[in-house]
Amino acid sequence: MDLFFVRRMLGLIAMGGALALTPGLVCAAGAAPLDVAVKFQPDGTKGENAAWLGYVLARAHFVDGHHRLYDQKPGPITPTFTEELTARTDAVKIYLEMIAKDSILDVPYFDELARVDDSSFMSEYVWTFLHQPTWMEPPPNLKRAAFDEWRKTHLPNHHALTKGSLQFVAGKGG
Repeated sequence: MDLFFVRRMLGLIAMGGALALTPGLVCAAGAAPLDVAVKFQPDGTKGENAAWLGYVLARAHFVDGHHRLYDQKPGPITPTFTEELTARTDAVKIYLEMIAKDSILDVPYFDELARVDDSSFMSEYVWTFLHQPTWMEPPPNLKRAAFDEWRKTHLPNHHALTKGSLQFVAGKGG
C-alpha cells in the first residue's frame, strides 16, 4: 500500500467528508457486475485516519484481486482471514512510516498493533480478536498458546477496533 496514495485520499476526505470509493469491479460468471464500495468516515486524528484509510483500502485491494473468495451479492463484505491479516499488516506499515516522519504521532491502538506485528503474532491477533463466523479452520502454524501468554503482559486491556467497511454494490455494467 502506497503511503502517498493514502495521504492523497486523506486530503480528499478532508475536503469532502466521508469517503465512498468503488475501487474495483467483480463479477461472477453470468452475473451482473458488482463494485467494491469503500465506506470510511474520518473521526480521529490525521495520522489515525490515514492508518485506517490504509486498512480499508488494503481490504478493497485484496477483495478486488481475490473476488472468487466472496459471495457475489450486494451487501456488506465479511473479510476472509487472509484479507483481514493483509489489511492489518498494511495498516501497521503505514502507521510506522508515518511515525518515522512524525515522532510525536501517537495512536494507542496502532502502537499496540505494531507491537503485535513486531512480535510476529499478527496471525494470532487476527484469529483471536477479529475472528469471523465464516472462518472455519485456523490457519496452519498458529501459535495460539504462545500468543495467549504474550498478550497477558503486552495487551492486558486491549480491545480490537475497526474503522471503515466494504460492501458489494450494483455495478455500472460496463
